[in-house]
Parts: sequence; structure tokens; C-alpha cells
Amino acid sequence: MNRTWLIRTVALLMIGAFVAGMALFVRGVWAVYLGDRHRDQAVLIDIESGATIRDVKDTLVEANVLKAPMWFLLYGKVTRRVVRAGRFAVAPGTPIRELYRILSDSNDLEVQITIIEGWTLKDFETHLVSRGLATEEDVALALSDPVLKTRYNFLQNIPTGVDIEGYLFPDTYRFFAGATVADIVERLLGEFETRVVEGREGELAQSGHSLHEVVTIASLLEREVQRPEDMAMVADVIRKRLVAGMPLQLDATVNYATGKNDPSVSLADTQVDSPFNTYKYPGLPIGPISNPGDAAYEAALNPQENPYYFYLTTPDGTVVYARTNEEHAQNKARYLR
Repeated sequence: MNRTWLIRTVALLMIGAFVAGMALFVRGVWAVYLGDRHRDQAVLIDIESGATIRDVKDTLVEANVLKAPMWFLLYGKVTRRVVRAGRFAVAPGTPIRELYRILSDSNDLEVQITIIEGWTLKDFETHLVSRGLATEEDVALALSDPVLKTRYNFLQNIPTGVDIEGYLFPDTYRFFAGATVADIVERLLGEFETRVVEGREGELAQSGHSLHEVVTIASLLEREVQRPEDMAMVADVIRKRLVAGMPLQLDATVNYATGKNDPSVSLADTQVDSPFNTYKYPGLPIGPISNPGDAAYEAALNPQENPYYFYLTTPDGTVVYARTNEEHAQNKARYLR
């Protein structure tokens, strides 16, 4: 009797162990090859440089995207797959085999885009197209989308017929690889709103200029001179010339109108008929000629008072100032030969 009971018990234990083993095996196969993904719940995972496979396992478990850590380690050991540092989007329940593919073979989840201070919308377009991130048509549609003015109140004061030049805030940004041009444009406009409209609200209110005028002045400074201290000096030159009713006569505005980039514009170019040409038309141009950065806004809103009405930039980038037109002519003869 006891022997029969023992045999039955052992048999039951063996069957139980076999069933448990099979269940564990099936669960492992399911975790490795099938999974149970919830794509709409994907989370961002950061893998640090130098992280071990166990570090990666712990990161995935803590993020609640990995439910079978033992199988993750076993699969990695058997296949000798490695993971790399970076940021990845991982859906909870992603099959372990695909998880390794994502963490070892996929391209970067994010794309880094740097917009340089002083770039124009054309420069912005060229950059995106050259990176293979968009076509010229994509950029044109995104920049001219009338919906933008309903989303950003500060765009509603732009004169009719003038685009959003000046309002894309220069900086380095990271976007998901699938981001559209519209996503990128809105991110840059949002940064402008945060850094300029909200961040400099008090200075803007005390400037005596509209926001569009401040953006325009900052854009002139960004294209005319390089150093922040010169921007502040030239900002005061612009202020005084506007008050005195003198034409600004800024070469950068002529280049913007002609599409050229000449350090010294020709007499013929200064006569080009464009509302951006400050040789031909008095006052500020109709709109910005570039997308300015922090230093240009700081200078535009806080000019450095000085006695000068004229300036020029030498070939090595030095800015030379003059009080009178006669002094300015002498400086031209001396530095621009």
C-alpha cells in the first residue's frame, strides 16, 4: 500500500514538474517571440553608456516594460546580442527578441536639429532638406499654414503678406524621428513664446516698440554684427537714426532683399525695390530678416547708449564707429580698401 502510494506520489510530482516546466517553457517562448504589446503605452527608455545587460534588465523592469527578466538574460546570453546606449521607445510586453533588436539595431529614436542664430527661413528649409527630413514643399506648407496664427497670438500682429521670418527661435532641439515639419515649426514657435514673449514680457512693455518691431530690430543686429557688445552699440545707432528720421542703410537688409550675401553691397543693389531695403525706404524694414537669438534680443531691448550714428564692419569682423558721415567716409577709405 505504501509502495503504491509512493509510486503515485512520485508520478504526480513528475507530471507536475513536467507541466510546470512546459508552462515555464511556453511562457518563455511566448515572451521571447510573441509578447503582449500595448503600443499606445510605449515609454521612453534611457540606456546609459557602459550599462551591463543586467543594468538594462533592471531598467526595463523598473519601467514596467519587461515581465520575464530571466528569459531576457537567457536570450541575451544564448544569442550574444548586445545593447547600445541611447534613448528608445519601448512598448510594455514587447517580445524579447524584438526588444533586443530595438536596443541593438535600431536607429536613434530622436533626431537632433540645430537652428543657428541669424538663419533665415530659407536656411531653415535648406537644413531640413539636406538632412533628408523634409522636402521643400513640406517646409513651404508648414511655414505658411494659416492655422499657426490661431494657435499663437503673437503671430497675429505680423503685417499682411509678411511670413513668420524671425519667430523660429534658434537653439538645439531633439525630436522623435517621425516628427513632421509642422511639429518642428510649432516647437520653435513655442520656444519663441517661452523665451521672448513670456520671458521678456517686462522689457517688451517698456521698449516703446511692438513685438514685431523688436523682433525686426533683433534680426538686423543678428545679421549686421557678431559680438553681443557690438549688437548693443548698433542697437543704439539704429534707435538714434530712427528718431532722427535718417535711413538705416543696412547692408544686411539689401542682401535679404536680393538673396545675396555680399559683405559690401553694390550701388545697384541698394536701389532694389523691396520693403526690406533700408537704403531705399526709411524706417525699419517691413519685417525681420533673420531668426535672432538671445544676445540679439538682449541688445535690441537694452541698447548701449553711445554718440555714434554710423558704423562699418572690417573684413576681420571688427566694428568701427563714427559720429559723422565725414568720419564714416574716412573709415571706409581706411578699412574697406
